[in-house]
Order: sequence, then structure tokens, then C-alpha cells
Amino acid sequence: MSTPAVREDPPPASAPPTPTPTARRRSDHPLVAPLVIGVVATVLTAIGSWNVSLWSDEVATLSAAERDVGALERLVERIDAVHGTYYLLMHLWVGWFGASPVAVRLPSALAVGVAAAGVVVLARRLAGPRTALLAGAVFLVLPRVTWAGIEARPFALSIAVAVWMTVVLHSAVTRGGAARYVGYGLLLALGTAVNLYVALVAAAHVVTLLLSRSPRRTVVATVLAAAGGLAAASPVVLAALGQGGHLGRRGLSLLGLARNVIVNQWFLGETPTGTTASGSTLAAGSVWKLAAIALALLCWALVVWATVQ
Repeated sequence: MSTPAVREDPPPASAPPTPTPTARRRSDHPLVAPLVIGVVATVLTAIGSWNVSLWSDEVATLSAAERDVGALERLVERIDAVHGTYYLLMHLWVGWFGASPVAVRLPSALAVGVAAAGVVVLARRLAGPRTALLAGAVFLVLPRVTWAGIEARPFALSIAVAVWMTVVLHSAVTRGGAARYVGYGLLLALGTAVNLYVALVAAAHVVTLLLSRSPRRTVVATVLAAAGGLAAASPVVLAALGQGGHLGRRGLSLLGLARNVIVNQWFLGETPTGTTASGSTLAAGSVWKLAAIALALLCWALVVWATVQ
């Protein structure tokens, strides 16, 4: 009599390893995403910066940065006081890292990375980690951001300062503390000295606090911090205003203002135009401008769609 075979059950499939608490903490750490987005933004912006010759405004930056401090001071007393702080910073940078095209453009690429990291930090606080990643990705592919990051001019640095001003102000509003308001004022002073228009960011912050019905003491503290920052930057502001005649005067229609605010500041730099061999106007510049307008319309439509959902 045969013994019935004993069926052996197959060994249970091994479950995928469960991440250790340490691994989860590392991946969820609030600094991981900002650092990754910041590095990616810097690399993407810097790629190819060594293949393009310096254009006229960048040559002006290099000319100022290569002067000694005394000569630089005499220069900004006559012209370009509005860029004097940036020229001084670039003077230090060129002294350390040289004056090649990639060297003088690298600070702008780094500034875009710092700004992208700040966007992720702020968006994470306001809307969570998923939105933060999306916001950082959108920021680093905005045409005006990548344009600023590849030229040796102060605009990328002013973007970075404006972003981190907002991050610091959010910390001050939500957590309090005089030191945070002082930090906000110092960043505003630096940003205004680099680019006068950064002062308008402080005005936008105050308006936002008023519209959100923030406590009166929060609004007062922000106004006082902003006033202190603007006072610290006032020598640069007054010197730049005294040289306004060097910039020329151009009338700006309502349509032109709308285009600057809605299209140019996000989706378009000063796209150059050229000429064909026959001397006619090259259509490439117009094509880029039309593409920028189309991109702006698409992005603003998405913003409206997301807002009404």
C-alpha cells in the first residue's frame, strides 16, 4: 500500500523590504526637495553658457568688475549707480574665479538655483510637498528665469533675494520673532541695492497682509522692517535716481504695461531681432515674441483653471 504524497506549499513570496525609519526620514526631510531642485536649476541654466559670447550689457558688467575699487567708485558716481552693488560683488567674484564667460555667468546660474530652492520651500509651507515640486519645476523652466540665469547681469540675484524675502516674511508672520523681521529688512536692503524694483516686492507683501486680514501688529512689524530695509538702501536709491537721465525716457501705454507685467516678466526677455541676407527684417525675433505670448496665455489660463477648481 502506497503512502499518499504529502503536498508541500510553496514558500511565501518575500515582501518588498520596508524602508527603515531612517530612510523615510531622509527622503521626507524638508531640505531634500529644495536642494535637488536648486542643483537641477543651476545645472540646466549653466549648460551651454560657455558657448555664447558676452553681449553688450555683459561686457559692461565685466568692464566694471575688472576695475579696482577706486575706479569702480568713480564709475558709479557718473553712471550705473543702479548696478553698483552688483558690480562690486562681481568685482570680488572675478578676482577669485576669473573673467571667462562661464565664470562671470556662473553667479547668475547659482542665483537661479537658490531662487528655485526658495520657491520649493515656500510652496511646501503653503500647499504641501507635491505642489512644492510642481512649483519648483515650473519656476526653473520659465523662459525669463533661464534667461536671467545665463547672463552676467543682476536680475537672477534679485529674483533669488525676492524669493527668500518672501520665505523669511512667511516665517516671521507664522512664527513671530524680531530676528526674522530684521532678516526680512536686511534682504530687502540687499535686493533693492541690487535692483531697485525689488522694493515693489515689499509693497506687494504689505498689500497681501492687508487683504488677508492679518493682525495689525503683523502688518506694522512688516512695514517697520520694510522701512528699515529701504532706509539702509537709500544711498543707492538716491544715487540711481540722480542718474535717471542716462536711461532715457519712454512713454509706456496701458497695453505696453500689460504686456510687460503679463508676458515679458515671466515668458520673454529682450529677444533680439536680426536681418536676412537681403536686408529684410528677420522673422525669428517676431516668432519668439509670438511664442512667448502663446505660452503666457496658456499658463495664465491654467492658473485661472486651477484657481476656480
